[in-house]
Amino acid sequence: QKAASDRFDRWDYPPGASQRRNRQADASPAGMAAIGMAPVPPGDAQALFERVFGTAATNDDYGRWENQAFTFSDAPISRFGLVQRSGGPCGVLAPVGGFMLRFLLFSNRPPTEFPFPNGFPNDDEREASLVDALCYVMFRATSASRYIVISASTGGNPSAPAMYQRVFDTIGDVQQFYANHLEQLLRQPTSVMSFVYSVLATRGLGTVAQEMDEMDALLVGRFGHCQQELLNLMLIGRATSYVCDGSEYAGGNPETGLLVTGVPDDARVEVGYLSQLEANRYLTVGSRYKCPEFPLWVVGSATHYTLLFSLSLSAAKLSPAKELQQKADAAFNKHAVDIEGGMATPDKLRDIVRELAVSYPQLNEAAIDEARRAIGQDQILLSADFRMWAAQKLLPNGEPPQAQSTTLFLMDGQSPPGPSVTKVVVEVCNIDTNMAMPDQNEFQATIQTRWPGHIVTTTPL
Repeated sequence: QKAASDRFDRWDYPPGASQRRNRQADASPAGMAAIGMAPVPPGDAQALFERVFGTAATNDDYGRWENQAFTFSDAPISRFGLVQRSGGPCGVLAPVGGFMLRFLLFSNRPPTEFPFPNGFPNDDEREASLVDALCYVMFRATSASRYIVISASTGGNPSAPAMYQRVFDTIGDVQQFYANHLEQLLRQPTSVMSFVYSVLATRGLGTVAQEMDEMDALLVGRFGHCQQELLNLMLIGRATSYVCDGSEYAGGNPETGLLVTGVPDDARVEVGYLSQLEANRYLTVGSRYKCPEFPLWVVGSATHYTLLFSLSLSAAKLSPAKELQQKADAAFNKHAVDIEGGMATPDKLRDIVRELAVSYPQLNEAAIDEARRAIGQDQILLSADFRMWAAQKLLPNGEPPQAQSTTLFLMDGQSPPGPSVTKVVVEVCNIDTNMAMPDQNEFQATIQTRWPGHIVTTTPL
């Protein structure tokens, strides 16, 4: 358990600290020793490396990570964001960027328009938000008051990396350490990779292995691409392997015997996740990731991660009707004989209603009898009929009118071609979206997994 004194608070950054910083920091072994960092035992360093890259990593894949620091964008429209130099580390940069925005946009004086006013965030605010974001990820990755900051050296033999570490008892001490030595720890070529090692060491390699559905899975795959376990570790502090709510059987079929785990019930989701793989019908992202606490989402494609955000907190919330629809579908699908066809046998109706009653306790035994009389008399039970019954039962008066459009922004830090921001507008559509958007691309289809029944338009800024 965490000590009572170990609480996460925003770092109180001294005004002008970014201007007074020493830009000639020493990242050599002597420089590491000067700031209290000791060599990581070779066996421990090897274990960390192999959990991330394995034993067969190519120099090209490793090199994508060996040359990625935490670097801010210089472009006025994207100065709040981080720059990605090579393919691969986006799976860390996008979540960290999300937590930076969580502190920049939803704190003391959030901006109310985008592009942000000139000079926001200033250099002090950017550095403070980066330090806070990194430390918040580490804070959420452990239930104990023990944090390990690691710095990996460049060059040498990648399969026998040299690492340095320092252990702290409170996250406040970690914040101060990063802030005092930002150049040495966060602006070096291996800084992003070192942060991954820090989070892994803080959580514990044994714990990480137990959370994965395959205990020998790597965190970085081919072409240096982040695997789902690493992305989840950054977003929710757990190295789980899937994106569903809680645990479920693969393909929704208990007969497979393969129980997979996504976002645990007790995980706090402040930055969400949307996936192109759902648009391609390879998986379903759970509602916990789709509806995070803040309107911030990492968006995953087949090869890249970007950051989607809104200035309005309401953008993160589902309408009561949409929330009920999702939960009714989830309850139905757990007992369906044909998920794609939306069919179940009537004898499963009691189980389906009880499943939905976890979220809506007013669905008692009498409600089960009502459902049986209303929709359980045929040979096949349809998901559409169950959804309609649930809406009539739980939302008899409908719901207040919802916003007809939502404005979002997509930050892509990849360089080349250079950091960019795209305006994304989702609008309620009263006709089939396939007809309204006959030429939609994969990104638009991905956004529709969170806002079904909406058309999506994009405008580069």
